[in-house]
Amino acid sequence: MSGRKIRYLNLGAVIGPIIFTIVVFSLAFMRPGYSHVSQLMSELGETGAPNAIVMNTLGTPLLGVSILMFALSLYACLEKTRSSQAASAVILIGGVCMVAGGIFPCDPGCIPVTPIGKMHELVSNIGFTGIILAPFLLFIHFGNSYSWKTLRLSSLYVGIITMILVPIFLMGVFESWNGAIQRILLGLLLIWMEGVSLKLLREPH
Repeated sequence: MSGRKIRYLNLGAVIGPIIFTIVVFSLAFMRPGYSHVSQLMSELGETGAPNAIVMNTLGTPLLGVSILMFALSLYACLEKTRSSQAASAVILIGGVCMVAGGIFPCDPGCIPVTPIGKMHELVSNIGFTGIILAPFLLFIHFGNSYSWKTLRLSSLYVGIITMILVPIFLMGVFESWNGAIQRILLGLLLIWMEGVSLKLLREPH
């Protein structure tokens, strides 16, 4: 893959989360009573929600495309090891699930009732569960590389935190805080993705 194409992939991985954040906060601002603490981000695109089309086009699916670009960039840039290829694979699955999450919006309140709502829950859970493995896998891949030392440690920390939070989120242990937990989870993963992508942007290809 040419250096220009790799650069475009990394730029997409950097820009996607920024657009997603703007979309989420903008839609939440325009929806009176919406709570970032208790409500899931998917509820902004739930069936019947005002401006749901924005969340289900420029929000979740576009972020999924950005994650797919990140996965392809990792595959193209990193040395081919079992851990790097596995990381690319689980991130790719996460990106596909994110795109599918927009195609299949959740039911009102994100309580799965219809087949489409149940599909949304399924792909969301698969995406979240799979992508949390990526930081651990890249932690292994980076090994003792001095140039990746900072991101190697941050990969480990992000992996540990998300591994703790994902079961709490999926089981609804603190249901009234599920919105905040989801944002912390996704936010950590996206910040980590941005850090790796920016590092790759600076690398010669």
